[in-house]
Amino acid sequence: MMYMKLKYRLTLRKIGWVSMLCIFLLSQASSVVFALSDNQKKDVDSNIHFFNTDDSCSAAPTATTDTATTATGKVYQIGDSLTVGMRDSGNLQPKLTAAGNSVTQIEGTVGIGIGASEAKIQADKTNVQAADKIVVELGTNDLGASQSSDEAAIKSMIREIKKANSTAQIYWMNTYSTIKNMSKINAAINSQASALGYKLINWSNEVTSHPGKYTFDASLGVHPSGDGYPKLSDFVVQSLGSSPTTTSVGAATGSTTVNISSIVSKYGLQSAVIQELGGGTIADSHADEPPSTPASTMKLIIADVLLRSELDLSSSVAVGRDVYYSGGNDLGTRNTTLQNALQQMLSRSSNVGANVIMKALGGVNAFTTKAQSYGYTHTTVKGYYDPANDGKNDSTISDQATAMNHIFSTRGAGYTIAQNALQAAAQSDNHYGVTDDANKWAGTSTVAGNVGKFKVGGKDYIIGLYINKSSSDPDAIKAIKNGSADLAAAIGSSPSASGTPTAGQSCCSESDTDVSDAALVGNSNAEKVWNFFIDPAKGLSKVQVAGIMGNLQVESGFDPTIVYGGSHNPDPSDVSVAWGLGQWLPGSKVLGIQRDAHVSGNIAKLSTQLNIMWWEINNRSPTATQHMIDGLKLITDYTEAVQYWQRFYEGSSGQGDSARINAAHDWINHTGSAGTTPAPSADTTGTSSGCGSSDTSNQSIAQEALKLAWPDSSHGVTPTDAYQQAYDQFNPHGAGVADCGSFVATVMHASGADPDYPASSTSAQETYVRGHPEKYDVIDKVNEITDLHPGDILIVNKGSGADGLGHTYIFVGNQPPHNYDEASASQNSRAASLGKAVLNDTRGDYIRVRLK
Repeated sequence: MMYMKLKYRLTLRKIGWVSMLCIFLLSQASSVVFALSDNQKKDVDSNIHFFNTDDSCSAAPTATTDTATTATGKVYQIGDSLTVGMRDSGNLQPKLTAAGNSVTQIEGTVGIGIGASEAKIQADKTNVQAADKIVVELGTNDLGASQSSDEAAIKSMIREIKKANSTAQIYWMNTYSTIKNMSKINAAINSQASALGYKLINWSNEVTSHPGKYTFDASLGVHPSGDGYPKLSDFVVQSLGSSPTTTSVGAATGSTTVNISSIVSKYGLQSAVIQELGGGTIADSHADEPPSTPASTMKLIIADVLLRSELDLSSSVAVGRDVYYSGGNDLGTRNTTLQNALQQMLSRSSNVGANVIMKALGGVNAFTTKAQSYGYTHTTVKGYYDPANDGKNDSTISDQATAMNHIFSTRGAGYTIAQNALQAAAQSDNHYGVTDDANKWAGTSTVAGNVGKFKVGGKDYIIGLYINKSSSDPDAIKAIKNGSADLAAAIGSSPSASGTPTAGQSCCSESDTDVSDAALVGNSNAEKVWNFFIDPAKGLSKVQVAGIMGNLQVESGFDPTIVYGGSHNPDPSDVSVAWGLGQWLPGSKVLGIQRDAHVSGNIAKLSTQLNIMWWEINNRSPTATQHMIDGLKLITDYTEAVQYWQRFYEGSSGQGDSARINAAHDWINHTGSAGTTPAPSADTTGTSSGCGSSDTSNQSIAQEALKLAWPDSSHGVTPTDAYQQAYDQFNPHGAGVADCGSFVATVMHASGADPDYPASSTSAQETYVRGHPEKYDVIDKVNEITDLHPGDILIVNKGSGADGLGHTYIFVGNQPPHNYDEASASQNSRAASLGKAVLNDTRGDYIRVRLK
C-alpha cells in the first residue's frame, strides 16, 4: 500500500477493524460511489478492505536488494549512578545501537531519587517525546521511605513521563543490594507495573538467579564491580526485547523465501508489497518506492502525530477555512469540529496549502516541527508540508513503518477522533457513501486494491495487492483475497494463524461458543463467573467470592471483550488500554499471561479468561503478588474481600469502593445455583453483563462516576489515579480535573455513554443536551431527590450565585457510609468527589438530564 505509484480516492464501505486506520492515506481523485456484491460484503466482513483508484498503478519496478537492519526503537533512559555506570563504563549506548535501537538520551545523575527526577523529564522533554521506549532505573536512593510513599512517587513519575510522551512503552528496573534491604522499594516498583502500564526489568531476580555472575562494591553492595556494568547493560538491552534483525528485500525471511513473483503471476496481480509492521519491506513486485505523490506518507505522518495526542488540540476546533474537493469545487467557508476536519482531510486534495487539517494543526511550520520532534527527518517532511514545493518529495521514505506501527498500535484521544471520523464518513458523507446500484461498482476505476494485516509466526505483516479489472470482472476481488492468503502462507503461516476472530465478529455470534464455555454453568456471564469461583473444589467461601464479584462487576460488567471506555474488541493484541473480564492493562498483556499459564482456548472467551484469572491468583497476580489466594481464603468479611482483591489483583488503592462493596453485598445473598443474576440495587450501579447489554445506560454513567471520584471531599484538587488517567485519555484539553463540566464530560466519554458530550462550560453542555432530544430527556425542575435515577445529570446555569458560575453533577444513588448521592468537581477548588445532591441553590433550579 505504501509503495505504490497511486492517486488515491477511497470509497469506504465499512470500517471493520481498528487496524485499518491506515486507510487514511487514500484520497486524491474524483469521487466514485459504488455498491458491493454479497460476496464482496462477506470479504469485507472477513477483514478484506477495498478501495478503487482512478489511475493504473503500473510502473516500472524499482529493484531494491540492499540488506538493512530493522530498528527496534528509540530509547531514552533516566536513572541514578547505575545508569551513569552503564553509560560511562558499560557501553550502554553502543550496545543499544548494535541491537537495532537508536538512543535519544541517557540521563544519569549520581545520588538522585525518584521525586527529583521529574524535573529531569521536564528538562529532557524533547528527547523524551522522541523515544518509543523509556527506561527508568530509579529507586536505589529512595531507601528509608515507606512503601506507600514510594508507590506515590512512582505514580507521580509515570504521570510526568506520560505528560511528555503518552505512547512510549515505559520500562522500570527494580533494585538490588548485597547489603541494604530493598524489599520495600522493590515491592512498590513490582506491584504497580500492571496498574501503571510499565514493564518490569527485574534486576533483583537477574542477580539472585545467577549467583556468581555479578560482583558488587563492598560499601553499599549496589554498584557492579569488575565487568558488572557491561553485563548490566547487556541485561537492560535484552530486557527491551532488542536483537539485530536483518531482512533482505525479495529474499528469505526466517527460514522461508517469499516467492512473490510466482504469486503475482498466478493471480494476475498488477503489483504487491509485503511489509513487516514496524519493520522494513519483506518483498515487493512492481511497487514504486517512494510514491510519486506525497499523499500516502503525508497522511500517515499526520495520523501518527494526531494519535500521539501532543498537539494541544481542543475537542472542538473552529477551522473556518475554504475547503476543496479534489475536483476543485469550492465548498465555501465552514466552522467544524476536529472530527469533521479530519473527515474532510480524508476526502480532499493532499495539497497542504488547501488542507484544512494542516491549518487546524497550526500550519505547515508548526506541524513540521512537531513531526521532527517524533523523529521524522527534515527531508521526509519538507516536501509533504511545504506548499511552495507543491507537495513533491523524491527522497526515500524511511519513516513509513514507524508511522504505520503507531496507527495500528496507539490508543487515545487521537485514535478515537480518527475512528469516529472514519465511521461517520462511511455512513453519511456522500463522497464516502454506498449505494445499492450495482452498476456503480466499476465506476471509472481501472484498478482494485486491498490492504490487510496478517499475523504470521507472532509478527504482524501488511500485505497490499492491486489488480487491473474491468466493469465485468468481479473475480478481481477473489484474486486479491486468494493472493493475500497465499502470500501470508508463503511468509510462514496462514492469515488465520493468530487464532483471533475475524473482523466484524460479534461477541454474541452463534459461532462464538466452544466446549469450554459450554461447560460453564449459568444463564448469564455473571452467573457463570459466580458458579466458577463458588465451585467447592476451589475452596472459596461465599464471602470471598462475593468480594471477587463486586470488583469484576464494577471493572468489566463480566464482559470478556469490553475495552476501557465502553467499546468491544475480541482481539486484545493491539489494545493498549484496559481490556476484558479482569481489565488487564494494557489489554495485550493478557496474551503473555495466557502463555505463562499454559491456558488454551480463544482469549475472547469467558472460560479462557476465568482459567487465566484462577492461575494468576494461585501463582502471580497482575500486581506481582505471589499466591494471593492464600490471603483471600483467610477473609471472613465481604468488605475486606472487596478491598483485598482491589489492592492485590486490580492494583488500585480504593477508588470506587462503595460501588464494589454494594455489588458484593448483593452477591452475598445469592444462592449460587444456576438461576438468574441478582439485580444490582439502585445504589450499586453495576453494569449488566453479557453481550447485548447497554454499556451506554445511565447505570454505566453512575458506575464510571463512582469509579473516578473520591469517596469523600477531603482531597482538594488532587484527583484519584483513575480520574487522572481517564481525564488524560478522554479529555486532555478540558478545563482541568478540578472543574465540574470537565468531570461530567470525562465520565460520559470514559463510560462510552456519549463520546460527543462537550468538555466545556455548563451552559454549552445544557445547550448540547437540549439540542439532542433524540439522546436526552430533559426536565426543567425536579421536585424530589427520589425522582432521580443513578446516572442522571443535573445542570444549573441561572442566577448570579457562586460568582456567576454554573454547576453540574452526576447522581449516583445513596453511597455508604456517609449517604452521599452525587459525584462532582468544583472549579479550581475540588477534584471529583462524592457529596450530597441538591435540586436548587442560589442560581436557581437544576435541570435533570437523562440518557434515553
